[in-house]
Amino acid sequence: MRIDLLQQTSIRLSWVGPLLLNPAEVARIPCGIPGVYLLHAFAPELGGYPVWYAGRSRDLRRRLSEHLGDRTAKIAVRAARELDRAYWSAAPVMDPSLLAPVEAALINALRPICNDQIPPAEPVLVNLPPLSFRTTIA
Repeated sequence: MRIDLLQQTSIRLSWVGPLLLNPAEVARIPCGIPGVYLLHAFAPELGGYPVWYAGRSRDLRRRLSEHLGDRTAKIAVRAARELDRAYWSAAPVMDPSLLAPVEAALINALRPICNDQIPPAEPVLVNLPPLSFRTTIA
């Protein structure tokens, strides 16, 4: 399948994060906000925040809260969360018809290890949150 990049839809996301995946940070998200999110680690030795899961939800606060629990999170997500402190980044996507294409774009671009499938939606072009940094040694 050939995608003409000049005609492909481009979505500019307003990212929040990286923030620590804990109840206090997740509670700051208003209820009922739809969007996409990334779960990642903090890895100074790699120069940033490697993403291990990308997802979408019609209610970001509820879904990220589920990822905090042992009974409602995917097994792969629980395992990754237990290996290291987890962080998250999220962006609202108010048009429900764009949730799957934006999630597909994130999974295609980042190839997170805990995502076992890519949504069948046609991906769109999206911007990513700040996931890398440079360390200055004085």
